[in-house]
Amino acid sequence: MNEDVVDPSVAWDLLRELTSETGNAEIADSGFSTPAMISQGERWLESTPSINLEVFLEAQETGAPYPVSNNTAEWQRVEQTEIQGAFLGQKTIEEALETVANEMDQILQEGIDVEEEGDE
Repeated sequence: MNEDVVDPSVAWDLLRELTSETGNAEIADSGFSTPAMISQGERWLESTPSINLEVFLEAQETGAPYPVSNNTAEWQRVEQTEIQGAFLGQKTIEEALETVANEMDQILQEGIDVEEEGDE
C-alpha cells in the first residue's frame, strides 16, 4: 500500500476484498485480468470463451516475473534499439547483446547509486 494513502483502513478493506475468493471470482467473471488465485483460473477461461487464454494459466506454472528496476525504460530502450539493429543486419546479434549487457550494467548501477543517495 502506498504510504501516502488518505485512508489506510479503506485501502486495506479494498486489498482484502480484491484478494479474497469472492474478489478473485469477480475478477475472473469479468474477464478483465488473470485472477491471482489459481483456483479461479477455469472460471476466468469461461469468461471469454472466444479467446484462447489457456497459455496465461500455463504460465502460472512456469513463468517468471518480468524484471523491473528504477530505470527500466532506459535499459529497455537500449535493449530494443540494439536488438532491432541486429535484426536489420546492422550488426551481429553477439555485438548487439554485448552492447546491451554493458549499457544495461551501467544503467542499472546508476539506478542503484541514485537509490543509495536517497537513503542517506
